[in-house]
Amino acid sequence: MAIHMPVNKTPSSKNQDKIKPQGDRRLKYGLLAGIFVIGLLVVGLVSNHFASRQSMTGFPGLDTTKFTLTNHLGEPIKNTDLIGKPTALYFGFTYCPDICPTTLSLLADLVDDIGAPEAYQIILLTVDPERDTPDVLKEYLSLFDADILGLTGSESEISDVLKQFGIYRAPADDGLGNMTIDHTSSVFLYYANGKMKGTISPAEPYKFARQKLVDLRR
Repeated sequence: MAIHMPVNKTPSSKNQDKIKPQGDRRLKYGLLAGIFVIGLLVVGLVSNHFASRQSMTGFPGLDTTKFTLTNHLGEPIKNTDLIGKPTALYFGFTYCPDICPTTLSLLADLVDDIGAPEAYQIILLTVDPERDTPDVLKEYLSLFDADILGLTGSESEISDVLKQFGIYRAPADDGLGNMTIDHTSSVFLYYANGKMKGTISPAEPYKFARQKLVDLRR
């Protein structure tokens, strides 16, 4: 009885001629695919480079803005004096009926909840310098259970700072004949080196806002 063993057949030269073009095509397609992938990587690296530059220069930093204001104790404060601690910067005013005291109270609760209130710097920079004198700020900030720094200045000084930070401000009527001010209500967050991290929006869930403050110390 004959036993037939499997045999690896070597293609004839004629068959090799038929197979060779297929190998060439595969090699060609492989090279094209490799070039395409490399192109994508280059584009990605370039995009990331410009994106990183924009994230560093597209937002106002405490290290890049320039101003001198007056704190709630009547002392001059430069932007560079604010560098050194993780910072939550809020633009508001003492006659604000709701969002300002609510936001400052939230920030005070957050740093207390984190367990390191002394590690953070909370700042109220007024958008109403005419009424928010250092004495007014001092009395107002004493109502909060936190060490909050108040900043004010002349109208021209405040206007310049608001412009540098891109803060919206417009006089408004509260409907009762009283003058109020519409303004940007987000909290600006900064690392200890003065670089901007991001913001806390008015509608931010508590746990998200807390995590953002925790991340400032990393």
